[in-house]
Amino acid sequence: MRRIQMIFLLFLPLLLFFHGPLLSGKVFYQRDILPFFYPMTRFNMETIQAGYVPLWNPYVLSGIPHLATLEPAVFHPLNFILYLVPFPYAYTLLTVLTYLLSSVFMYLLAKSWGLSPEASLFSAIAFTYSGFALSSISYLNILLPLPWVPLTLYFFEKSLTRKTTLYPLGAGLALSLQLLGGDFLHTMLTSIMITGYACLYVKERGRRILLNVMGLFTYALTFSLVQSLPTLELAQYTLRSRGADYAYLTNFSFHPLRILEFFIPNLLGTLSPAEYFWGRSFFPDGRVLFPSVYLGVLTLPLMVLGISSQRRKTILFLTTSFFLSLILALGKHTPLHYVLYKTIPLFQMIPNPDKYIFWSTFAGAALAGFGADQVLKRYRTEKNASRARVIFLGFLLAFTLDLYRGNHRVVSLADQALYLSEPPLVTYLAQEKSSVPGDLNKFSRIYRPSPLIDTFGTVSYRSAYDQRDTLESNIGMLYHVSDAEGFVPAELASYETLLKALELVSLPRQIKFLEMLNVQYLLSFKPLNCDGDPSCPPLETAFVSQQPGFWVYQLKNSAPRAAWVIPVAYLEQKVDILNYILQEHFDPGRHVILTGREPVPGSRLPAPGSEREGIRLKEYNLTRVTLQVQRSAAGLLLLRDTYYPGWRAFVDGVETEIFQANYVQRAVYIPEGEHLVEFRYEPLSYKLGLFLTLSTALVSLVQICAGLPGLRNHRVPTT
Repeated sequence: MRRIQMIFLLFLPLLLFFHGPLLSGKVFYQRDILPFFYPMTRFNMETIQAGYVPLWNPYVLSGIPHLATLEPAVFHPLNFILYLVPFPYAYTLLTVLTYLLSSVFMYLLAKSWGLSPEASLFSAIAFTYSGFALSSISYLNILLPLPWVPLTLYFFEKSLTRKTTLYPLGAGLALSLQLLGGDFLHTMLTSIMITGYACLYVKERGRRILLNVMGLFTYALTFSLVQSLPTLELAQYTLRSRGADYAYLTNFSFHPLRILEFFIPNLLGTLSPAEYFWGRSFFPDGRVLFPSVYLGVLTLPLMVLGISSQRRKTILFLTTSFFLSLILALGKHTPLHYVLYKTIPLFQMIPNPDKYIFWSTFAGAALAGFGADQVLKRYRTEKNASRARVIFLGFLLAFTLDLYRGNHRVVSLADQALYLSEPPLVTYLAQEKSSVPGDLNKFSRIYRPSPLIDTFGTVSYRSAYDQRDTLESNIGMLYHVSDAEGFVPAELASYETLLKALELVSLPRQIKFLEMLNVQYLLSFKPLNCDGDPSCPPLETAFVSQQPGFWVYQLKNSAPRAAWVIPVAYLEQKVDILNYILQEHFDPGRHVILTGREPVPGSRLPAPGSEREGIRLKEYNLTRVTLQVQRSAAGLLLLRDTYYPGWRAFVDGVETEIFQANYVQRAVYIPEGEHLVEFRYEPLSYKLGLFLTLSTALVSLVQICAGLPGLRNHRVPTT
């Protein structure tokens, strides 16, 4: 009963920090929420409700793998709430529920370490409403894994004293949920920390502790294969797989001066309002990943006191975790990170060292809980137990209010109209949209010399509407507007390289290539003109906005989504292909360069009479494109969607090869006559991962049913 009462008390700080969105219906919008996570989450919901697994996203970057990019967290169990409550309130409840679970699981972990209920409550509040945790509200892929870190450790702690496989199973499942939450770094750090923690018990527990760790990781791996296999497949084709520049990877490094902000709120000022952020001398562009890292003014003395606790192994684990993650978070400000970057390939793919600060926050909150427990033990006796408890709860209230004062600014709210009302540009595009599905893109980043909104700085309420009205980043997904640009952290190297290469050619040439990508509308923040260049394709002003100021131009010669093309070259090396298509004589609307051999060795395909002749698009959905084609001679059919493994092509039900065309697109050879052509996205990595995950779930269910009756009788004697 006492435990239930304490857990019930965790609802009070939840209401304090989130009374606005819960009671008034206001919505979160800051930083990455509006342009990235909200569209992505809503896309998950709409796709599954339509009967599809969201494997592919056709709305950004001319089509990208969706599930494989990890951040969408397609299979995270908390997503169930998206199907019970209408958007955008569903996103609010998903966020708030995550914080509630974080506090409950942190409380259970602290209790398993032997802390009193009051001290456990302190640790739970310090962790859940820390500056880092509240700043994570802007990044759903960092927020969703938060609850499962203390739960993983809770089950692992239980496995130290229980001779049963159920606790390693629970720890493995909780660890897999961190990966399914959308962030690899959390999973990696938790795995490293648990391994280190287990090493402290090897002498005491012997081989059994190693078996527990191996079992934990085996469960975690197999539970998450439905996500990790597609993600590993995608990783081979991204820019990061080649190793990123050190300056780029460490752009968001934790400044040493910010260590003081653990215990002094807003030492460098606040990003909201921006004029109070005097820390620009340390961050010239005002860009910090986590605006607050505040842990509470009393946390430091309690952490120091907690180090004297009698649970030496746990204290050593937490203290080491605190300082190790803090050193890693310093990134470019410490030589250790550069050494790791040079010697360990994995560190060449993980950006933003700022994120390592999570484990410092977690360990600091836990150590402070041990300190609070020491205080209670010192001053509480049998005679004054009730009074000491009341005094401590009063102290806890003051501590919670201190956290609120120091951290509440990182949460920004807007009216639901931000998401529910339609931008004028979308209204215009809907009126002009082609009746053929999948035959509308909008603009490319070439005409955005600098972002309208700096999403890592201050985003005001008005600026959020400007983001929405210009369909910034992935916002077009909300309105089913396809985009030749967009944002995903795991960018396909070929597509991104092509877009960067186009910045090197003239404006008329750029427009030609955008037409090749099926772009029908360009958005620019300044008027476009070709200075009388006769080679410039025709541009027609279609839409003008005064607030924010931008121009939309229609491309009259935009290439159709599916077309007959002329193969003009067959090249093996990607650099040769890129150089070829940038040459002036290459017509991106009618010509095609194929990667590798000719589709029909020794033959030449006749030039098409018309690029659209005899092509009828019958179906265009997330995982299937169906075309009815008829032609008097054999030809090469080009689909202006992104080339990616996992897509299969069928002509009259017989599988045929898909050729990589024009560096980033798909083409198939079509014999003469009338045919039904299908493109299907059926990645083997997903099918195999799904089978292995479901098999693991079935075996685990049997194991749970068999092990539950005797769970209480498997306690291991402690020494």
